[in-house]
Amino acid sequence: AGDGLDDIEMMKAGEMKAELDMRGVSYVGCYDKTDLKELLLQSRAEGRADPAVIDEFNKQMLERKMSSEPEPELNLDEMDLDSMMAGDGSLPGGMTPDQVKKMASNPEMLKM
Repeated sequence: AGDGLDDIEMMKAGEMKAELDMRGVSYVGCYDKTDLKELLLQSRAEGRADPAVIDEFNKQMLERKMSSEPEPELNLDEMDLDSMMAGDGSLPGGMTPDQVKKMASNPEMLKM
């Protein structure tokens, strides 16, 4: 799905709430699945994420750069993508496992 709408349509309300929690987005005032769907679409489009998750990621990246240890190689074969999937078959952010693998095979993307 280009905009993620198809993925969200297949999600249960609890799954939408879990992703909104992960993104640090409050769903207070959402009274039905349509409200949750609109909020999730908006938060995905804006790239919203919980600042604590981003801060922890940035901290780990800085510590890794400052250490003398070489950066670990990303090995998608060892990653358990299935355990990270939502009920609609997408990963956080609405990406499919194939999209993640394609992106990870691009050296320029891994530099980001």
